[in-house]
Amino acid sequence: MIYTVTFNPSLDYHMALSAPLSENVPNRVKSPCFVPGGKGLNVSFALSALGADNTALCFSGGDTGKMLENMLSSRGQKYECVSVPFPTRVNVKVSEGEKMYELNASGDEVSEKHALALLSRLEKLADNDTVIFSGSTPTCALDLYREGITRAKKSGACVIADTSGEKLLDCASLGAFLLKPNEHEIRELFGQGDLIRSAKKLCSLGAEHVLLSLGENGAVLLSDNVEYKCGIPFKMPVLNTVGAGDSMLAGFVYAYKNGYSLPDCLRSAVSAGSCKAYTAPEKPFDVKLFEKLFERSEVL
Repeated sequence: MIYTVTFNPSLDYHMALSAPLSENVPNRVKSPCFVPGGKGLNVSFALSALGADNTALCFSGGDTGKMLENMLSSRGQKYECVSVPFPTRVNVKVSEGEKMYELNASGDEVSEKHALALLSRLEKLADNDTVIFSGSTPTCALDLYREGITRAKKSGACVIADTSGEKLLDCASLGAFLLKPNEHEIRELFGQGDLIRSAKKLCSLGAEHVLLSLGENGAVLLSDNVEYKCGIPFKMPVLNTVGAGDSMLAGFVYAYKNGYSLPDCLRSAVSAGSCKAYTAPEKPFDVKLFEKLFERSEVL
């Protein structure tokens, strides 16, 4: 089984501007919609669309939390939520052509009691399970990533993480199987030197593989002695960049769990991320488009 862990879920309110954003006047929008948010949940949705059985673990609270759970149920997504005494946060995503403005709430503090209630779900993991930790963390007395990864690895599960900053370094030192930083996150940690060499530092710290997202330039898969690069096979209008990196991670995990070679896992990752970017936020993951992208992708 695959489990995703979202420590800071949200309801995301998407809207598209009908004209360029203007100050001090009403700006008209089109296609407004609420969608479940949080990086781990985005991974779960893409995995489910690809046919990979998975369960999403997260916190949920208040009326917005009820909306979130209803949306998970309506999508047929397996999930387990720990109830918290505050509303699930709401983020606002405003698109203007290919530009995206994101206004993300930080989320309320999670008590140690509620954090342990969520982390205890990881005690049932087995050595053939995969657990994916993704996204930001709310304020908490516990180090949620460290606690979660330690528990998951103790159970023998395969651990994957998508985070940033010092938490990314911690995940590497804890021996994560795969990390998925982007170029900005690597630059933030290691400066403006050689990007590939900098990303490989995560392997020297203890990570087995690094899936480095390069945005419109595709991605690179790295380990101590391996370097594969895959570009986006063909271009289409970008409709939504939110969750594209999460879908990339889902594409890799889907392929890896199905026994694909590492180069094909990278092809699957780039195809899934591109597919998400080419799909409007209110639309489901387009499996047929993913398959077309995968067929035409090449690894260098």
